[in-house]
Amino acid sequence: MKYLLGILLLSFTCCRLAQTQSVEKTDFAFKNAPGVSCVWVTPKTGAVKGVVMLIAGFGETAEGALTETRIPTALCERGMMAVVVGLGAHMYADSSVTATLNEVTAAVQERYHPECECMALGGFSIGGAIALRYAERCHEQPEQHPLLPNAVFAIDAPVDLIELWDYFEREIARNFDPVGVAEAKYVSELLKREIGTPAENRALYEALTPYCHSCPAPGNERFLKNTAVRVYHDMDLDWYLKNKKRSAYDCNFLNASAFIAQLLQAGNEQATFVSGKTGYRSDGTRNPHAWSIVDEQELAMWIDKMF
Repeated sequence: MKYLLGILLLSFTCCRLAQTQSVEKTDFAFKNAPGVSCVWVTPKTGAVKGVVMLIAGFGETAEGALTETRIPTALCERGMMAVVVGLGAHMYADSSVTATLNEVTAAVQERYHPECECMALGGFSIGGAIALRYAERCHEQPEQHPLLPNAVFAIDAPVDLIELWDYFEREIARNFDPVGVAEAKYVSELLKREIGTPAENRALYEALTPYCHSCPAPGNERFLKNTAVRVYHDMDLDWYLKNKKRSAYDCNFLNASAFIAQLLQAGNEQATFVSGKTGYRSDGTRNPHAWSIVDEQELAMWIDKMF
């Protein structure tokens, strides 16, 4: 989760990537989400064989995400377009976020139909959790969505909203990392205002989370039983212990592994936990929580096979 800059970076990115792809900032008048940013990255030549929607992290703009990852470049090299969406300060795929993502998908399909009959979803951090829950909603109610995702992936995403709340409480109580504490306080207060606490509104949290480890019965992940799913994590626990004083219980990979285990138990043989690359931010800072933990070329190859 991070905050990144916008439109000036887009111009720089367009120049840097001009040889392989075309970057276009879309200025939709979003009906349900003013302030949402969206960038289309398309192959410069050839037909578009499918669309991959990438959802940025909390507070991250679509333009900012382009400075952190070369996933769109790898997709374009294989004839796929990337639609990067920044949802601002949204933490879950509620009806408003779902309507916005439907609107983006419908706009892409209208412009590129019939080429874009295939779609994959992915995202970073909370954007990955939103991608998972949106994919579940698509398969739960296919008649209400423009396209059904062939595949979905999440990059170091907190897949369990209830467990994320518990982590925020531990981070605040630990009071070691100023950035982590500030984030935990800000986001937990945001959740309180919008949907209360898990103790107050347990049913609502269960409805919004892509996976619930503490739920006795299979949850929303059951809707991904027949969908290819990947989660990516840099499992450098030593880094978290030394730099953040966090245990595995405070890392996103713990619940993500349980999420994949649940899918495998349900018979989804296409559910995979991927041990990612060593993560770095675009400024060179070492951080396991980064877009760069993904092998972009291998990811593009995997999605291409799903199409």
